Amino acid sequence: MLPFLFSFGISWAGTRQFIAWMRRVRLGQHVRLYGPDIHLHKQGTPTMGGAVFAGVALGVALLGVPLSAEAAFVLAAVAAFGAIGLADDALKFVRRDAQGLRARDKFVLQGLATLALAGLLPHPVHAMLVPGVEGGWTLGGLALFTWMFLVFSGTTHAFNL
Repeated sequence: MLPFLFSFGISWAGTRQFIAWMRRVRLGQHVRLYGPDIHLHKQGTPTMGGAVFAGVALGVALLGVPLSAEAAFVLAAVAAFGAIGLADDALKFVRRDAQGLRARDKFVLQGLATLALAGLLPHPVHAMLVPGVEGGWTLGGLALFTWMFLVFSGTTHAFNL
């Protein structure tokens, strides 16, 4: 529980400092001119808050807190998909427009990250417990990769909206 509380406190304070720094250096969202007018108020809003959360989680984990194989897997997923998000946001800042990675490129990178993570699974997945399905689903090979890709990709895209 202590690592969680420590991470929460650092994230809370770090996010406030990060937003203040982003405003000072004028790093914020760029809004597409051909989008809805209602989005124009977002112009200049600091972004990349996930960098603080991911950085703190990875930093605390690397400070010597003993990790289970499952926790290490989750941290590897955070690092991999966080790196993709960071690359996407960095391109937006460098280009000074709303286009980061092209959707196709982002999906390819997410597929490669999922493939690498599937190879890092701490133990074989024989069945996945699904509410309402007795005995769970048995997944392996392509079905497991597809499920992992949908979960990882869907989660990261939902977080970004």
